[in-house]
Amino acid sequence: MALRVMVVEDHPLHRKMYEAWLTRAGFEAIMVADERTAQGVATEKRPDIALVDIRLPHISGLHVIERLKGTAATASMPVMAVTVLCSRGDEEACFAAGADHFMTKPTNMHALTDAIAKLVEARAPSTQPFNLAGRGE
Repeated sequence: MALRVMVVEDHPLHRKMYEAWLTRAGFEAIMVADERTAQGVATEKRPDIALVDIRLPHISGLHVIERLKGTAATASMPVMAVTVLCSRGDEEACFAAGADHFMTKPTNMHALTDAIAKLVEARAPSTQPFNLAGRGE
């Protein structure tokens, strides 16, 4: 079973890039263009992990993370904050909102997919149902 990765990203080119990287790495990409729908998509699609941009047009990515972590159906799902914001205060705010990992943009395919795999592996039981091999390496 492929790892299901939900990406909350408003910028169309970034969404396209992340989707290509995730697909190439053997993951199933669930793309969310409008952050206001992220909680509903996560509840319906049940992704294994979420990547959330912090600078979003309608709702702060911090609020999206808080909602994901504050809802029973998605609370245990690992969440990675991916952002151009890079100060120590920005990182602390992401962790305070509930993020499990913080990554600054720009990044590259291997750094992103490796971070995703490590987060999910850390949460998965020893009999892991995900195919993490062949991540485009």
